[in-house]
Amino acid sequence: MSEFELHDIVTALLSTLGGKVTPNKLVEYLQERQSRNTAGCSIIIQKHLTRLSQDISDPDTFLAKYNDLKDKNVDSLNSYVELLDLISQDHSLKDFILRSTKPTSCSKAELTKDDLPQVIYNIH
Repeated sequence: MSEFELHDIVTALLSTLGGKVTPNKLVEYLQERQSRNTAGCSIIIQKHLTRLSQDISDPDTFLAKYNDLKDKNVDSLNSYVELLDLISQDHSLKDFILRSTKPTSCSKAELTKDDLPQVIYNIH
């Protein structure tokens, strides 16, 4: 993902969620996190994968798909796994996502500051 694409995505997310962090600051943070290559990275990813696979009905398919994407050198795969694991642990965020994906009578789900207090708190 290019820096331009990342900046556009971050800007859209912050606009939608009402974040107080500037897009540039968040992009810099994400790029710094992505570029860090710590010795325990594979151990951390393995912990994320273990937690995620415990919560699903077919862990073998999930892990096979992860390995397939890893073999294809998918950009930022480990970051996506980490994000998915963090989302899976945050019950209020999971409830929000489930509510926003259900069909509603209006075409857009309305977001309020009450919907995502944990996300704003975690960004700061």
